Amino acid sequence: YNAGFTMNGTITDTGNVNATVRGFVYSLSVSHTLPGNVPPASSGYPLVTSQSGDYGVGAVTLGVGVGTAGAARTYYARVFAMNSKGYSYGNEVAITVPGVGDGGGGDVG
Repeated sequence: YNAGFTMNGTITDTGNVNATVRGFVYSLSVSHTLPGNVPPASSGYPLVTSQSGDYGVGAVTLGVGVGTAGAARTYYARVFAMNSKGYSYGNEVAITVPGVGDGGGGDVG
């Protein structure tokens, strides 16, 4: 049984320059500070899912596979966007992914 969840976020402002990369950084540990204008690899979050393109303000939805399901886990995530002005991150949210037999999936709003 392969487990996964969907993360949803919103880009609310691009500074009049569309984003060329958007996505989420996430981790199993809590209490990350706001990363600032740094790439995801330097954000303090070990996991990243992203997509490239030409994006204005609006919803970001990406699915994440987390391997074989087991016990319930809580992930901590932030939406991010990158344009020619740099990187910007949203607030950290917690996503609890149920274990096998718990039903349902997690969702970031």
